Amino acid sequence: MNFISKIACISVLSLTLSAGAVWASSVHIIVNNLNIPSDDVYQSHGTTMVPLNAVQSLPEVSITWNNTTKTVIIDRSGKKTILKVGQKNITIGSKKITLPVAPTLRNGRVMVPLRFIADSSGAYVSWNQKSQTAYVAKASNEIKKKYTSDKLNVSRGAVIKLPKISNLKEFTPKGYENLNTDYYFPEGKSDSFFIQEMDVISFYKASNDHVELI
Repeated sequence: MNFISKIACISVLSLTLSAGAVWASSVHIIVNNLNIPSDDVYQSHGTTMVPLNAVQSLPEVSITWNNTTKTVIIDRSGKKTILKVGQKNITIGSKKITLPVAPTLRNGRVMVPLRFIADSSGAYVSWNQKSQTAYVAKASNEIKKKYTSDKLNVSRGAVIKLPKISNLKEFTPKGYENLNTDYYFPEGKSDSFFIQEMDVISFYKASNDHVELI
């Protein structure tokens, strides 16, 4: 690429960014251990935008869409969140909140700021700077109830089903993602465990309604 072509590309990029246009993001989003396709994630004015249907994979949350008014109602155990496409102001219960970027329609889907998912669903959100990964975690009431059981086998069976997060640098070799796993618990405990995948051993510790890779 010659010098003039480079200058032209830089000029176009500058105009695009200054206009607040949407561009592809290298951020990874994991909702309750499920990866959101990177094509479904983008950034707008420095805010990570994700499809609203990511909330549907979280427990105790239902979504109603009114195509006529372009309004979304999210019901979380009776607590309702109301938002309208194109408007930054939303209502969560009795509170009025202003989003950094207005919800928008993109390829037939409602896109919302990542932080909104936590506010509307009661989920836990964690950002891993090392791997550029955002984790959204929320366990079902059933799993949380079983985790607090005084029966050790029930509690252990529940804790391994809690959503996983990590603040560590990614180190697991490629190809290990779908291997059979063995679980090991410290004697008499259910709040932490080891996972062995071939020659890789990971240690997780429970915190609230998720487990973190330690």
